[in-house]
Amino acid sequence: MSFRDQSSSVSSLLEQLRATTTPSTVIPQSTVPSKRQLDDLLSSLNQPAPAPAPASSTQSAFLGARRNLIEPFGPVSNQPQPPPRQFYSTPSDDVERENAVAGPSSLRSSEKLSRGKKHPRDRRDEEGYAEMSFAKALPILTELLSEEEFKRELRRIKAEQNALERRLWAKQEKLKADHEKQVQSERDLAKISNRPLAPDKPAEWTRALKVLLAEMHRDRVLPSFDGLALRHRQRLEELGVPGLGGGAQLDEKARERVKRIMDVLEASLED
Repeated sequence: MSFRDQSSSVSSLLEQLRATTTPSTVIPQSTVPSKRQLDDLLSSLNQPAPAPAPASSTQSAFLGARRNLIEPFGPVSNQPQPPPRQFYSTPSDDVERENAVAGPSSLRSSEKLSRGKKHPRDRRDEEGYAEMSFAKALPILTELLSEEEFKRELRRIKAEQNALERRLWAKQEKLKADHEKQVQSERDLAKISNRPLAPDKPAEWTRALKVLLAEMHRDRVLPSFDGLALRHRQRLEELGVPGLGGGAQLDEKARERVKRIMDVLEASLED
C-alpha cells in the first residue's frame, strides 16, 4: 500500500518535470530516473542564470539613447561647467588689474610719479621760480585757478584792494570839498567887500588844488598802495603764484611780466 503511494507521487513529479523542462532535459517515460539523477536535475534548476553577454553596438546605441531620454541633461558628473561670469570693468578696476599683473615694481613707479609732482605752493623756493616767464607761468596759473580755495583767497585780496581804493577816494573827495569851501569863502568875502577878484585868482585856486592832490598822492596814496601790493604779492607767492619776483626794484621787463600775471588773476574773478 505504501509502495503504491510512493510510485504515484514519483509519476506525478515526472509529469511536472516534462511540462516545465526543455526537450533536451526530458527523460524518456520508459526509463525511471534514479534518486541521484533527480537530485542532479533539481540542483541544475536551482543554479543562478548565467551573466548576459556584452551588448552589441546596436544595443549600446539603443541603451545610450534610452539613457539620454531618462537623463536629458546627462549625468551630473559629466555636465559642462558654466562659463565664468563677465562683468563690466571700471577704469579703476583696469588700473588695479594692470598693477596686479605688472607687479609691485610698476606700482611703486606710478606712486613715485604721483609723489614727484609738487603743488605750486611747494615749488616757490625752487631756483628761478619767482622769475619764471609768463609763458611758463601760465599753466601753473591755470592749475591754481582750478582750486576753489585759491580763488577764495584771490577774492579776499581783491576785497582789500577795493576797500583801500574807497578810503583813498573818500579822502580825496574830502580834500576837494575843503578846497572848494575855501574858494567859496574868498568869493563871498570879495562880494561883501565889493572888491573884484583878481583875474589870476581862479588859476591860483586850481594850482593850489593840484598841489594838495599831489601831496596826498605822494604822502598817502602811494605808500598805502605800495604796502598793500607788497603784502598781496607776498601772499600770492606763498600760495604758489610764479613770476612775481625780481627784487624790490623791478626793471621794465619784470614789471610787464608781473602786470600780465596779475591781469590773469584779476580776470579770473570776473568770470
